[in-house]
Amino acid sequence: MRTSSTKQHKGLRHNYFKVTLITTLIVVLVLGIYFLMKDAERTNMIVSFVKETKMFTEKYFVISWIAFVLIYIFIAAFFTPGIWIMNLSAGFFFGIIFGTLGANIGCTIGSLIMFLIARHFFAARITKKFEDKFKKFEKMYKQDGTNFFLFLRLTPGFPAMMINIFAGSTQAKVKTFIWTTSLGMLPAELIYTFAGQQARVVTSASDIMTPGILFALGLLGALSLMPILIKRRRGAYEDV
Repeated sequence: MRTSSTKQHKGLRHNYFKVTLITTLIVVLVLGIYFLMKDAERTNMIVSFVKETKMFTEKYFVISWIAFVLIYIFIAAFFTPGIWIMNLSAGFFFGIIFGTLGANIGCTIGSLIMFLIARHFFAARITKKFEDKFKKFEKMYKQDGTNFFLFLRLTPGFPAMMINIFAGSTQAKVKTFIWTTSLGMLPAELIYTFAGQQARVVTSASDIMTPGILFALGLLGALSLMPILIKRRRGAYEDV
């Protein structure tokens, strides 16, 4: 009982640490934009660059969208920490509908690539190097099946790269991995692309305080708090 309680406390502290880190990054980002916008010269330079890029994507929408998806696929496969930036960019340049569609396609295909690489090239090495964690991962998958994959995707905090690699090292079907990844990542992608779309109105420091931006920041904050809000269910997956 004491060991179980200790693990729960450690897991809870770990959750709080992640949430604090994510929240701090959001606050730093907002403050950084605020103070950057107060510098007129830098503001004009950034706004000019963004406007030119936005005009290019509008003029060559299909080509730009395809290029964005291809870049997203590469990042989702090999540099997953940069995904949130891509989601914000998707909303800013392509709007919430096409932005979310592009982000979801890019994320799903990129994740699938790493899933297949892990399965066909280094599954044995991964299962040996991370034996304990992989056994827990595999046990949870056998126990809960697709619900486990969906839970991992819906909950911020689980490393996307490790999910892709571990999933590829299990006996999970490709089609199961595809639809759980696509559906599980959709809520977060919608929130980020919405925030990116709202960022179109930011041309000065005062614009950060508009209702749309504040609402988008509130959604991002709520997303970062999800691990605490559902910590009871996550208890079974804490050590994965």
